[in-house]
Amino acid sequence: MWSRTKKTVSDERGKKYRKGRYVLGAALLLGVALCVCSCIRMIDPVAYTQAVLDVTYKNETEQYIELTGATEEDAKQVFESNLELTSKIYKNAKLPEELENNYNQLFKDIILRVRYTVGEATKNEDGNYVVDVSVEPMTLFDDTYETFREKSAEYAVNLSNSVMEGTPVPTEEEMQQAVYQLYYDILKAELDAGLKYGKSETVRIHVNKTEKGTYEIPADDIRMLDSKLVSQEKLLKAGEEAEKEQETPDGNGGDAAGGEKAGEGEKTPGGEEKDGEGVPGAS
Repeated sequence: MWSRTKKTVSDERGKKYRKGRYVLGAALLLGVALCVCSCIRMIDPVAYTQAVLDVTYKNETEQYIELTGATEEDAKQVFESNLELTSKIYKNAKLPEELENNYNQLFKDIILRVRYTVGEATKNEDGNYVVDVSVEPMTLFDDTYETFREKSAEYAVNLSNSVMEGTPVPTEEEMQQAVYQLYYDILKAELDAGLKYGKSETVRIHVNKTEKGTYEIPADDIRMLDSKLVSQEKLLKAGEEAEKEQETPDGNGGDAAGGEKAGEGEKTPGGEEKDGEGVPGAS
């Protein structure tokens, strides 16, 4: 009886641990789905790039409104849309309201603290621009990964011991909430202690003229910038390991958090794919 109970808890532990690692990867991919428009002629690609990045990551709207003619409401919605997209990571987990609100504030604080410096622009023969952006990658998720592994393993052991002593096995939802709470506590503690950043790297952002005469930053460039702003070295490795586990006979081919199978495109646990369209700009 005890060995069967232990196996059941171990199975649940494996599921939750795999889900925990997908939470890590999804939390990292703070995918930006921008929808920013303007109706005036762009005269400075550097100022335009600065304005787009600032309204996206810093919720600073003044320069963006001045350059594009957008309303304050539309400008603020750019940042809010980013938070809404990110929130799907944990809203599908059916978290308690307090924990969901905590995650919302956590990711807001993370986005606001990314570091970048917009440099010079070069004009191509085709009339498009390339803007250099220096990025210092935030290492929050890499720095906390080992702690998360240790704490989640500790949680699983304590859970197994508790069940063997007669405590009922928690529901899938209860265990999922426990993992999310555990991960939130770890991230929040690291955030409060002071974020660390890696070595700066220069990336190139394209500001392209469309057939309609407007300018845009391609969505691929924004996704690339996202990946550089927050280091994901350990998380990507963990995701690869989780996929391999699910491909093994005892991996059960399980789903990732939120019901999406591993390796099934670039999706958050909420199942949302990143927008493939460019970021509209000035005309």
